[in-house]
Amino acid sequence: LALAACGGSSSDTPANDRSNFIGLWQVNGTTTYSFTGFASNTEPDSGNSGIIAGSASGNQIIFPFNQCNIPATVNGNVATIQSGFTCRQNYTDGTADLTFTSGTLVRSGNIITLTASGNATVILSATGRATTGTFVSADSLTKVGG
Repeated sequence: LALAACGGSSSDTPANDRSNFIGLWQVNGTTTYSFTGFASNTEPDSGNSGIIAGSASGNQIIFPFNQCNIPATVNGNVATIQSGFTCRQNYTDGTADLTFTSGTLVRSGNIITLTASGNATVILSATGRATTGTFVSADSLTKVGG
């Protein structure tokens, strides 16, 4: 009850109020990549990320993540990443395409919990060889500004 008095309850949030997500967030978490024939690799997700307003429809946000601007649709305190969205990451030795099959950003107070997963394809520049696999991200975002 004390929290509701300070900031309102989640039922007070309009269905398309993306303003609860917009701002600067400190990211802390990991993304794990798994490819057939290779050991899985877990990379840290860290730093600051600025979530901005998306399309003019009023309920879309854009979340910068690993070189990509990922669209998500807000409904209350949950933003859902568009299933099927593909993000290309460029590296010195090749590219990686991440295709999201699921993902949410769940806001609770000044914390967003991000969970996302999907398919990954890595293409090495030297050989042109493609390797396919999956990725899973689990991050906590803490609001640090605007």
